[in-house]
Amino acid sequence: MFRHKWFSLLFSTMLITQTVLADQAAYISRTDAERAMQLLNHISTVKFYCAPCNDKAATQVSIRSINGMDVNYQGYWEVQINGEGIDLAYTYFPDGKRWRNVAMALHIQVQDVPEFID
Repeated sequence: MFRHKWFSLLFSTMLITQTVLADQAAYISRTDAERAMQLLNHISTVKFYCAPCNDKAATQVSIRSINGMDVNYQGYWEVQINGEGIDLAYTYFPDGKRWRNVAMALHIQVQDVPEFID
């Protein structure tokens, strides 16, 4: 019985941790959203890659539109690409021959994500 409770506690903790890491920089300050839009404004393509989610590969997306939106929650904003809210922790932009993490480039604190991907 003790072993079952221990496993349940461990599994629950893992789920909570995964959920917390899933949305690291989706809801951000208006200032950070404006900075992200300024950074991405002249970029035509981004890649989405979630290392904590165990993504096998990055997904490349062409930017047709980019904007910021008040999410009506405690003053937070989100950045939207092509009308969809994104998480800057898992968004990469071209930087030379590699792709750089948007959140890290803007000095937004994130965890367990690489700064660069190929």
